[in-house]
Amino acid sequence: MICKINRFLKNINFFLLGIIASTLLLLCSACTPDYGVSVEEVVEVIQDHGDVWVDSFQQPEYVDGMDILWIIDRSCSMSNDDQKLIEGVESMINNMPTNNWRLAMVPMDVDDASGWEVFPLVPGDTVDDAQDMLDDLPFSTSPTEAGFDSTIAYIDDNDYSDTWMRPDAGLLIVFVSDEDDQSAEDWDEFAYWLEAKRNAVFVASIVNIRTSNDCDAAVSAIGDNYEDVTDYFDGVVIDICSDDWSQGVKDASLEVELTEVFGLSHTPDPFSIKVFVEGQEYPYWMYNEYFNRIEFTITPDYSELVEIGYTIETNA
Repeated sequence: MICKINRFLKNINFFLLGIIASTLLLLCSACTPDYGVSVEEVVEVIQDHGDVWVDSFQQPEYVDGMDILWIIDRSCSMSNDDQKLIEGVESMINNMPTNNWRLAMVPMDVDDASGWEVFPLVPGDTVDDAQDMLDDLPFSTSPTEAGFDSTIAYIDDNDYSDTWMRPDAGLLIVFVSDEDDQSAEDWDEFAYWLEAKRNAVFVASIVNIRTSNDCDAAVSAIGDNYEDVTDYFDGVVIDICSDDWSQGVKDASLEVELTEVFGLSHTPDPFSIKVFVEGQEYPYWMYNEYFNRIEFTITPDYSELVEIGYTIETNA
């Protein structure tokens, strides 16, 4: 994390230096040479022109195949969500960018997960096969919903998982629950455990979310721990109260793809935009003003850090 912050600050410095150099050229071309202009005076000019902003993202790790676990809360309160769940799984099957995927539904119950032996869905399987898998999933008898512990139980304590899960594949986990996680592990301990398991980890959650409580869920049912671990892996959080989970699940499926188009957080001065990839200025992009996004003509590669600096348009 420290290295990433240092690199981020270094790139901001590169970006600011580029603006400072341009500003100095403008100042000097409009008058006789005056080498007494201070950095402070130049920064004031920049600040008058607009606030500096840097958007950033990191391309995903390269994966040779994807192992997918849907960790599903099968308590009674979840029975009305089966149709949305199946539609979500169908959306993932139809939108996975790789044809080398395997998908298993796992009960959110530590005892059940430890002994769950069902071969995963694979390319060529249909939504009917997914429905059969869901129908076979046992209803939970546990008084607690422990998604983190159930994931660990399935991967570490269930020998059957070794028959189909691949240590060199990416790992995508989708949590589905109308309660917050109640595992023994804190969310950050679970995140570190996941990172130790695979080089490429992706997480999505379908839960009661903080910013929208359309279900009028109790505060204790808000999926804070699931949101935290999903945010840690820059994943997709889907509101369990929404009528359709399909679009959110599609977005989660595409998290494993390289980003070719990136929407900016603010409207920039187009002439101020600078793009850096791994700390080096990157020329292979264009700005789409209509959609306010950067479109790469040559896509940055797997694992590369991309930073986009600009001044915010003052009239936006």
